Amino acid sequence: MAEDGMEIQLGDRARRRPRRLGLTALTDLVFILLLFFILETRFVTFHQLEFRQPRDGHLEQPEGGGERGENQPDPEPLRLQVFADGRIWIGGDVVAMGEFAAYLRERNPAPETLVVVAVEAAAPAQVLVTALDSLHGVRLDKVLVRQFEPAHD
Repeated sequence: MAEDGMEIQLGDRARRRPRRLGLTALTDLVFILLLFFILETRFVTFHQLEFRQPRDGHLEQPEGGGERGENQPDPEPLRLQVFADGRIWIGGDVVAMGEFAAYLRERNPAPETLVVVAVEAAAPAQVLVTALDSLHGVRLDKVLVRQFEPAHD
């Protein structure tokens, strides 16, 4: 084509430098995404459990403990074992973690009952907290927690 004398003229387009990209649109996009993530975030409420250690090697007397008659013995301690997979052994019964609160409500132990919770050493903390929360839900607040290693056969 150059032989025929026809030449393609690109004009000013060929010599023009590329324009810079403006950052205004990018900052707008960042703020819109930030606003979206802030509005879509779900905030978790944390529950706290109050732990009190016994003083002088014995359990504290509950408030108003002197009102009970001398001839009324303390209720039998409630013993349970919490396993790492979420099972709970209580009084010869194996209860799933999801059914534990209903089991306690059905059994209806006295509020002054001492609960001895033995937790498997490999159990996650959430399993223990869920069990303690279920105990607190039925007003069993005298709890003794200890760790155990299951016997392997």
